[in-house]
Amino acid sequence: LSGNITLVHGACKTGADMMAASFVHTFRAGAWSLEAYPAKWDLYGRSAGPRRNAEIANSHPNLLIAFEGRRGTSSAVAEAERVGIPVLKVPKNF
Repeated sequence: LSGNITLVHGACKTGADMMAASFVHTFRAGAWSLEAYPAKWDLYGRSAGPRRNAEIANSHPNLLIAFEGRRGTSSAVAEAERVGIPVLKVPKNF
């Protein structure tokens, strides 16, 4: 991958979000940047995750990489599909 790349993630402290942030911080490959969208649990309660997923989708990233079997993944996929973002699904046992 080359050019200006922004890796967008949901700011979860575990799983793919943490790994994405760690990758960008560790390797700082080229012009990569990081954009985090933390869920506002204190403000929205249980709807914070789906609201965050909608916010990410509405920022119109070029691709969603979804790790199946994770909490909130189906909501993120639905939001991406709603706005026409291509989805790459990584199988649960990858």
